[in-house]
Amino acid sequence: IYCLGDAGGLYRAPKTGGGPPTLISEAGAFVAGATVLGTSAYWIEGRIPPGGGVDVVAVKSAPLLGGAVQSISSFTSLDPGLFNAIGATSTNVFLSGRGTQLYSIGGHAPVRGSMTACALLVSDTDAVYCDDGDLVRVASDGTETTLGKVLSNTLGGAIAIDDAYVYWVDAVPVGTIMRVPKTGGTPTILARDTTPIAIAVDAHSVYWSDEGGNIIRLAK
Repeated sequence: IYCLGDAGGLYRAPKTGGGPPTLISEAGAFVAGATVLGTSAYWIEGRIPPGGGVDVVAVKSAPLLGGAVQSISSFTSLDPGLFNAIGATSTNVFLSGRGTQLYSIGGHAPVRGSMTACALLVSDTDAVYCDDGDLVRVASDGTETTLGKVLSNTLGGAIAIDDAYVYWVDAVPVGTIMRVPKTGGTPTILARDTTPIAIAVDAHSVYWSDEGGNIIRLAK
């Protein structure tokens, strides 16, 4: 299990319990966002100097089951406080946040893309999926494809993917649970609910929660 601690660090703990969580990020640094792809975790790590602010931001990764931490990129030329969204493909890493354009890392200094801002990024092998008011697929090479309109979303977990589809919720009073093929096409309304706020999928079902505290399951 991976989580952000109260002090802003990234921690790992066994699913079965059996001891305190292990700090993965650098001691004294804060983690603004994290994602998982395959067998690795990726995160945005910043360091706060004695006088306040943030002077260096690094993008790092580590094996999920434990192992050496790898520094992918570090920079000071961009305002690090704006980055809270990170997504990874098999060949690239993307950074963004509310009000911040999408940046491509690719093992080098960040390169600004054409997208205005991604409040949320979801990682996949060949693309990341972004909520910037639209649901957008961003391929590893930066090619963008708009898949659908997001009426209102939340930062926590309101986009999910499986092998074939992207799922999201419209967190409005008469909300919808939506699905669209990863390759593009016409979005489908799977269900309606009052202000759905988070979504997840597995091989057989779609799950979501709503503002009323309900957790609902729907067979695919």
